[in-house]
Amino acid sequence: MIRWRLSLAYPVLALISFAALAVALPLYLISVNSLKQSIDAMELNKAMQTHYIAEAAIKNEVDKLAILSKTLEKHRGLTDALKDFNKSGDPEALKKKIDPVVAELDVGFVKLVNPDEKIIYQWNTSISSELNIWGVAEALQGQEMISTSRHAEGFALRAIAPVQDQNDEIMGAIIIGFIINEAFADRISSLANTDILIGSLQGVIAASHSINNNIKHDCRKDPSIHTIMLDSIKDDKTSHKELCQHNEIFYFRRLLIVDEMFSLMVEIDTSQAQKHFTITKHKIAATAGTVFVIAWLLGIMLTKAMIKPLQELRDQSCQTVKHITGKTVDVHSGNELDALVGAFKLMQESLAGYISDLRKAENELREHRNHLEELVVDRTENLKKTNEQLRTEINDRKHAEQELTNSNKKLNNSTLQLQEFVYVASHDMREPLRKILAFTQMLTTSLSGRLNEDEQENFNFVLEGADKMQKMVESLLAYSKLIAPETKNKEVDLNTTIAELKNAKLRSEFKKTDGRLLIPESLPAVKGNAAQIQQLFQNLISNALKYRKKGIAPQITIRAHHQDDGMVRIEVQDNGTGIKLEYHHRIFEMFRRVRHDDKNSGIGAGLAICKRIVEQHNGEIGVDSTEDQGATFWFTLPALESRQKKNTEPALSSKE
Repeated sequence: MIRWRLSLAYPVLALISFAALAVALPLYLISVNSLKQSIDAMELNKAMQTHYIAEAAIKNEVDKLAILSKTLEKHRGLTDALKDFNKSGDPEALKKKIDPVVAELDVGFVKLVNPDEKIIYQWNTSISSELNIWGVAEALQGQEMISTSRHAEGFALRAIAPVQDQNDEIMGAIIIGFIINEAFADRISSLANTDILIGSLQGVIAASHSINNNIKHDCRKDPSIHTIMLDSIKDDKTSHKELCQHNEIFYFRRLLIVDEMFSLMVEIDTSQAQKHFTITKHKIAATAGTVFVIAWLLGIMLTKAMIKPLQELRDQSCQTVKHITGKTVDVHSGNELDALVGAFKLMQESLAGYISDLRKAENELREHRNHLEELVVDRTENLKKTNEQLRTEINDRKHAEQELTNSNKKLNNSTLQLQEFVYVASHDMREPLRKILAFTQMLTTSLSGRLNEDEQENFNFVLEGADKMQKMVESLLAYSKLIAPETKNKEVDLNTTIAELKNAKLRSEFKKTDGRLLIPESLPAVKGNAAQIQQLFQNLISNALKYRKKGIAPQITIRAHHQDDGMVRIEVQDNGTGIKLEYHHRIFEMFRRVRHDDKNSGIGAGLAICKRIVEQHNGEIGVDSTEDQGATFWFTLPALESRQKKNTEPALSSKE
């Protein structure tokens, strides 16, 4: 075969030359086309990313205005300056105080409006005074807004917010913002690191500095760019449009700035990409020419040398496919030329699939970004609604607290008047009673021995009635002092309180009755009025000693334990005569007595005072008893916030 080919060197050379030309030319065209598509896709991707950055930069300016307007709403310097201006009316003094505040703001213009909707201060006087007046009335009603507005020079992005003092009184309104002009475009261009142009239905309104002065193509005068800009504003799908001129890509997309629709154009310089494309295209052409020359020179003697480069190209194509798809491909169908063509087709399909995947990923990324923007908008609306609800609840709560304060004042006044009335009445009643008791005793003494038995008994009835009446008045006076007691949030040691009662105030009664006081476990400390709590225990222990069974020494047991509601339940148990079930609730009423025939019976005020003391401490009181089976009085008092350690003092177990 080799000899046959050598013998046909010139015809084979011609055939190989033709074949090399047929292979090199498609290779060149396919490579150049693939390279062109790849570069175009990369430039388009770069333009889209640049547009997102520019769009985010514009949105950042809108968000910054919202934050600044919210911050200035209760700015101390603004409210103080407006208060002084409302008093003095001096615009120079107002300007002197406002200028330092404005100097710290990175905005294009600032205006202050008084409650009469008149501009009293403005910074950057080059802007017409009628700019941004719309919306002031709503701001003076407490509303905030961010919008765009038209004026003689084009458009402005502005935020309006009320200026309120610490009492939420509206002192005026403040307007801040930017004119959408070349300076604004330069500001966005510097953030996005690219040249931009902003247009509206009226035409181009702002362009970055380099577009106006340095680029080769004047965008303002090009009608084709103006037409595409208008189409991008009207396009409901907000799809991008591109126009390649003078090594530049102009990428258009509809842009919503607050409440106005604009067109945002970003310009991408493709000169470097074109230079790279040209160099690569020349390299590809040189490679194809080299293959052709080598095949022409070595075709006669080394047919395999002609085939080898084809195989290498095929292998490189397969490697390219493997690099793109990750799959191993080995093409051996037909002759070498067929294999090479098959490998190139696979490479082209792989590149096309790769580019398709890139575009699909870009579309998914765009959809995901739009979804995130919708979520942000929904979240913002929810936060606004929540803030409005919170503001309403706060106002309602303040109103309710004010009504409660007024009611408490009225109640305290009524309580003080009632306490004063009871005290005066009781005090005025005690003096006549003392006189009755004193004169009756004097009469009894002076008539001693001259009265018969019935007369002496009548005098005794008078003395007993007067004495009982005096005790009732004293009890009523003591009860009245509990109507509005002073708040005592102090720690009270129950062990010490009961020990003082047993060893001092009730010592004689314990000795007289031979009574015993048992405390199985140390009692916890409580929070309350020490004097009232001592009076509470004194009344309960005195009743237990008083109403004892005949012939049986009284025994009193006191226990206490903590409850889950933060209260301490205390029980005072005795072995006395007990109380019938139908009297359990009546015994706590004022002057309500159960034993009318008992000589030891009191006036019925002690348990009423106990109930009043417990209620003053937000507790409850009750009794568990059966007649002739003793009684257990229980009540609750507030526990300390942190439970105290158990008292190490020994419990009282017997009389001293």
